[in-house]
Amino acid sequence: MPNNDSQTSASKNEDNKDKTTDKPLITDIIVLCAGTVDPSNSDNIGRASSYQGKIDSNWYWKDNVEFRNGLSDFKNKYVNCHIFEDHAWSGDNSVHNRKVAGAYLADRLCGVTGKNSYNDNPIAYYQRFLKKEKYPEVNFHLIGHSHGGNVINEFTKRIAKSPGWPDHWKIKSITYLSTPFFKKLHKPDTSKFHPDCKIINVFNNYDLTQRAIADFSLKQLPGQFKIAAGDKFIELICEIIGHWEVMVPLFIGELNLNDEEGRILYDECIDLLDVVTELITEAKKIIGDLSVEHEYTVATALKGKVTHKRSIISTGLKDRFDQFFLELQRDFVELNIQNLRDTINENNGYSRLGFLRDFNYRDATAVIVKWFKISPVTLESKFFDMVYEAIKEQLDEYDNTRNTPDELYKGVPIIPVDVTEHDDYYQQRDEQFNEFIKLLEEKEDNYESNKTKRNLLDILFTLLAQIPVVRTKGCSYLRIVASVVNGVVKLDEDDVKGSWHHPGDDWKLDFWDHEERANAISLVELCRNYCRILASRNGGFCCDIDDDADECAQRADKSGIEIIPPPALNAQNDPNKDCLARFGTKNAKKKVNRGSLHYLMNNSHNLSRRKWYEEYETKLKSQIGCLLKSEDK
Repeated sequence: MPNNDSQTSASKNEDNKDKTTDKPLITDIIVLCAGTVDPSNSDNIGRASSYQGKIDSNWYWKDNVEFRNGLSDFKNKYVNCHIFEDHAWSGDNSVHNRKVAGAYLADRLCGVTGKNSYNDNPIAYYQRFLKKEKYPEVNFHLIGHSHGGNVINEFTKRIAKSPGWPDHWKIKSITYLSTPFFKKLHKPDTSKFHPDCKIINVFNNYDLTQRAIADFSLKQLPGQFKIAAGDKFIELICEIIGHWEVMVPLFIGELNLNDEEGRILYDECIDLLDVVTELITEAKKIIGDLSVEHEYTVATALKGKVTHKRSIISTGLKDRFDQFFLELQRDFVELNIQNLRDTINENNGYSRLGFLRDFNYRDATAVIVKWFKISPVTLESKFFDMVYEAIKEQLDEYDNTRNTPDELYKGVPIIPVDVTEHDDYYQQRDEQFNEFIKLLEEKEDNYESNKTKRNLLDILFTLLAQIPVVRTKGCSYLRIVASVVNGVVKLDEDDVKGSWHHPGDDWKLDFWDHEERANAISLVELCRNYCRILASRNGGFCCDIDDDADECAQRADKSGIEIIPPPALNAQNDPNKDCLARFGTKNAKKKVNRGSLHYLMNNSHNLSRRKWYEEYETKLKSQIGCLLKSEDK
């Protein structure tokens, strides 16, 4: 439990003397430092800065009950051991805020104020320990989770230069819990270390955030991002997927449709396009909100001392997104809805070929090709160029990370503590995971050496390729679209390679002009290129261990060709159910499968603070200098 430890007496021994030797007792202070709340820097609720001297529902360590209880029990074994839990910072995944957080922590503990200080309280948090004659040895033991470890590194740099930091206050140990260690950023200063200082490095080999995701330090994303892109946006995407899964079985087959099949196909397509309209409206609102300057949360003591206002999307980028939304709504949605409704009203029967005619193929294909056509070599496309610009506008710093501080400390003992075996994913699919992480780290090395658009998008597509719903269902449906178009346009064999399905001779459209044929060829190539891009980046980490084994085997195919059949139409099932469970909303609890990207970025990353592990308690115990209560009699 957080406590105002500075106001409690040092011990029952008021003169701070060892009763046996009559020498002053050693004082040990354990400092907890919160980490980045989420790597995307978008969480406006669970903030490291939410704790302001009392427990609240958003305290960083709130859910780590076993960790806190273990730490409290550890502290209570000693006479003169204290826990500092009052450090408040923004928790933002940015270089500047980590520097500010480290400086503020140092100034707050020793009471340094002034022009260059972030602290406005001249009374040191541990005021009584400033008296060297009574407390000649005060040792600090810093424990930081995630980027809290890099805040600690900035803390060491601050105290090394601070005239207000007492000479008898030394760092006796630093325990890093899943801290991503940079090559260039946040290098520690050891000048205020105790001669016997040791580094305890707690890590989990499955921690994707520590090993890769944390390479990207981002500018703060105000809470509006999380709110805007919340449940409604996710539910609309899932609704589109649901309508599409009903349509696909009806879209593949013989030329003609009976009246029931035709009406279902047309109704589902209209419903899908209506939802696309809602999605476009919601997306425009999000982009609009993010282009306006917003204020984000900072710790109370830091208000007015750090920048906390910015817009997320530049005006120029917003205009480009708006043009995309305009063309998509006009050419892909509006005309098609009207054409489909007209056919239903005419009541002259249905066919799959007629469906393509009614779908305003020329304009619909043209707008899709214009914005999504992509080169598998350069990864250039109008849409993903905008995605790249959006990422670049948020990117504060890029620096490759490791899961060991070996390069940061020379001459200071480092004790590795591997907690990998405590992960629920332990030894489940190590071969696939190692193949995936090797591939991802190669992509990040490429970006580190050459920060180009292509290399950044390469990382993005590599991550997307590990998401089952993207690489399997997404690619399967793209192949279906390409197969149908192949059959309709009758592309030459040179244009159709691989086992793409042909609907049959009856599907051929003999009235298509040159422009329509060119668009059709481009659409087929577009579909094939996205599947190739994803298939070539399948690092072998194709699925998580909670998925069906047969489905997993299908996902493992790297050819980028085989079609995974869509689910059969079943009126008893909600087509949105699985989608909502995957993403999680207020109406459907998120399912986090072991080994999924979400699991590895969050669950595996937080493993080190989930419990107070004996492995690092033993190492920390060796660094504590104060008496055990059993010795103070």
